[in-house]
Amino acid sequence: MKTLVLANALKGSLKAKEICQILNKFEGFTISDGGDGFLDSVLQVYPQAQKIFIRIPNAILKTKKIPFLLVDKIAFIESAQVCPMANLKKEELNILSASSIGLGLTIKEAINAGAKQIYIGLGGVASSEGAADAAKVFGWQFLDKENNTLELGAKSLLNLAKIKKPKKNLLKNIKITAVCDVKNILLGKQGSAKVYGKQKGAGPKEILILEKALSNYAKTVKKDLKININTKYCASAGAIASGLKAFFKAKLIDGSKYISKLLDLEKRIKNSDLIITTEGSLDKQTFFGKAPFEICHLAKKYKKPIIFICGQNKLKNKKILKEKNITKIIELRKYAKNIPQSILEAKTILKKVAKEELGNL
Repeated sequence: MKTLVLANALKGSLKAKEICQILNKFEGFTISDGGDGFLDSVLQVYPQAQKIFIRIPNAILKTKKIPFLLVDKIAFIESAQVCPMANLKKEELNILSASSIGLGLTIKEAINAGAKQIYIGLGGVASSEGAADAAKVFGWQFLDKENNTLELGAKSLLNLAKIKKPKKNLLKNIKITAVCDVKNILLGKQGSAKVYGKQKGAGPKEILILEKALSNYAKTVKKDLKININTKYCASAGAIASGLKAFFKAKLIDGSKYISKLLDLEKRIKNSDLIITTEGSLDKQTFFGKAPFEICHLAKKYKKPIIFICGQNKLKNKKILKEKNITKIIELRKYAKNIPQSILEAKTILKKVAKEELGNL
C-alpha cells in the first residue's frame, strides 16, 4: 500500500519539514496554504532558488533575520516569517499595535535584488492593520483629519481620514501575487477581526475596536482609491491581503490550490492508497480554504482515505468528517497531560504516534 504524507505545519510546535522527517518511512511533501511553511513548499519545486537573508523589524518592531527566495527574477516571501505570530510570547501579542512594516521592507529588498515578480505567502501573522504599514514603505501616506501621519498599527486606522498616493511609483513593472491562506472577506461575522482576532491574542473589546478600525480603513480606501477591499480573500493574514490589493495592485489567489498545483498534488494523491495530513487544530477554520481542505477535496475526488494528525480536534460532527473523507483522527494532545505539554513535546509525541499507530502501514 502506498501512503503519502502531506505535512502542514503544526503552528507553534512542529514545522511541516520536521513532520516529514519523523514520518520518513512514507513519501512526504511539505504543504502550505500560504502561511507557515510556504518557503519550504516552494523549495521542493525550486531547489536551486537563492535564499537571501535580510534584517527587518518583525510585528512588534524587534529586528530579526529572515529569508526570502529568488529564482529567475521571481521572489517568494513568507509573511509568517516576516511578522510571525508563532514566535511571540502571549504577553507580546497586541493586535492593535502590531505592524506589517517588515513586509514592506522585505518586498523592497526583493525588488532591489532583481525580482520582477513576487509571490507573497499569507498567513500566521501577528499584525492586523491590513498592510497599511507595509504600504508606507513605498510612499503611501495615511492621514487623520488634521493631516497628521498615522502611527503604526491597526488602532490608528480609527483616525484615518485621507490616503495620499506616493509621488513616485516604486512598484512600476513589478507583478505581485498574494497567496492567501483563507477566503474570508475583510469585515463582518466571517471577517478578519471576528474570526481571527482571538487567536492573535485579542479579547472582545479589542476585536470590536479592530472591526471598527478596519471598517474605517475599507471606507477610506473606497473613497480615495475607488477600490473595494471587503472582498474574498481580503481577511487573509491580518488583512494583509486587503492592503496588497489596494496599494500593491496584487492579484489575490487561493493558497492551497496554488501549492497543490505547484506540487502536482492531484496526480500524487490519485496514485496513492492512503493520505496522511496534518493541522495544529482541526476545527471549522480548517475548511475556510486551509491546506488540509484542498487535500480532503482531492482525496474525496479519488476516493482515498485520510488519516488526520492534529494537535487537537474540535470537530466532533462525524458527518462532516465523513464528508471530508477523514477516516481516522489522531490527536497529539491525548498523548500528553494537557495542551501546553502536547505543544512542547510534539516531536516526541509524533515519534510515538509513528511507531504505535502508523507502524503497520
